[in-house]
Amino acid sequence: MPIQNLPDPEDWPWDFETRHDNVGVWTMKGWDGYDQEALESVSQHYDIRTKESDITGTVAIFGEETDLPTETQEYMADEWGENARGVERVAFASEGLKAMAVSANVEVENDAEVEWFSDIEEAVQWAAGSKQNVLSVGAVRSCQPVSALLNVAV
Repeated sequence: MPIQNLPDPEDWPWDFETRHDNVGVWTMKGWDGYDQEALESVSQHYDIRTKESDITGTVAIFGEETDLPTETQEYMADEWGENARGVERVAFASEGLKAMAVSANVEVENDAEVEWFSDIEEAVQWAAGSKQNVLSVGAVRSCQPVSALLNVAV
């Protein structure tokens, strides 16, 4: 599917941006559980963008209000693991356990690394291939928290 046929984030409860020229960042915002269409739209967008040569790392950000029921996590594990075969690093970020839960179930078909973070900027730096200033994965981090970047009250 050509890039001009990408699902438009304006039409869905998620945002997309590119950071550091090579990291695709998807922000899941305010979902009360995924309806199938929204889940398929972000998965399709992820699949198309990870096949483009400019994206070598990805970050999926889950805000506090994002609900990830078991069936959604299973869908993400299957679809996003398969779709990530074009990248080197796959990161998940959240302040709670959402990122850890999703990352534990995603198995990519190539040798891509999969990690989870509680800090978005650290996740982006890691996905970009930068290891400086990145603490051990899953550790409490002192940089800007997910809620600050999502403008969510803690």
